[in-house]
Amino acid sequence: MITVLSPAKNLNTDIERKVQYSQPRHLKQSAKLINKLRTFSKPKLQDLMSISKDLALLNQQRYQAYDEVHSLDNSTPAVFTFSGDVYRGLEAEHLDDKTLDYMNDHLRILSGLYGILRPFDLIQPYRLEMGTSLPVRRKKNLYEFWGDTLTNTLNEDIRASKSSHVVNLASDEYWSAINTKQLTVPVIKVNFLEWRKGKYRFLSFNAKRARGMMTRFIMEERIEEPDNLIGFDIDNYHYNSDLSDERTYIFTRE
Repeated sequence: MITVLSPAKNLNTDIERKVQYSQPRHLKQSAKLINKLRTFSKPKLQDLMSISKDLALLNQQRYQAYDEVHSLDNSTPAVFTFSGDVYRGLEAEHLDDKTLDYMNDHLRILSGLYGILRPFDLIQPYRLEMGTSLPVRRKKNLYEFWGDTLTNTLNEDIRASKSSHVVNLASDEYWSAINTKQLTVPVIKVNFLEWRKGKYRFLSFNAKRARGMMTRFIMEERIEEPDNLIGFDIDNYHYNSDLSDERTYIFTRE
């Protein structure tokens, strides 16, 4: 199976773990986006991304410093660089070498700037969410810009890994960049709910962390079939058969 995650806005470039890094596969497209972003003033970036003045300045500096040539002098492996809630749940830096090797073939990260990332693809610090309405040439937003590229790349990775399913642990914002109907294998969507005030509710912070823990579970256990996902019981989550169906697996906790 291939597991798909969203990226994170929080980044960590102080990385000690050494791996055989790789180059992102869509750098030509990334350069087009960077060239467009470089034309934005700080106020326009602030408005485009709904961010503070300080963040607008930081990211303007990042776009100006961006180098299409990615090396260890200016870049770090994606799975260690993203440090939001999902990646704190994943704790990739603590996985053993064999699990990291397996993860490199079976985990993909969607990105507004880089398209689809493999775990050890080098990335430079950036902020560009997939839902950003960034017009590039005749494309009005990033979904139109990426078009079928991400779906086609994911299909290539499905074939290369001989995967029978895709596990969607990404947010709706990022997964919307994939044309599910064009994927060559079925998709299992996984979600996490908690019992609050008499009903099961989606709590973003906890659900994001659970996505990371589920990803770690998949990689450490080398899970290849959807039925084996049901055994996930970390942090008091349990598979809820009443809320789940063939293509949507719901895990709940009280």
